[in-house]
Amino acid sequence: MAVSGGFAPALNPTPDLIAAMLASSRHRALRMIVDPRTGDRWLWPAEQATHAEGARRLSVPYDRPPGAGDIVTAVASLGSKNP
Repeated sequence: MAVSGGFAPALNPTPDLIAAMLASSRHRALRMIVDPRTGDRWLWPAEQATHAEGARRLSVPYDRPPGAGDIVTAVASLGSKNP
């Protein structure tokens, strides 16, 4: 899903898609937010937007301070949370 300006978040991506996104990310890292209303997980390449910017673009409530967001650097780092 391309929202705008090169921001391409994935909604509840599969482990295979997460691996592909990590491989294509300039920083080999993804940012992740969870919509507290639905439990949906949004992930995007870290260089595309901060957590706060991504939440704003996706209209997802987000109140963590800068630097406190979830960063994914491997599919295994999601543990049992894999969709």
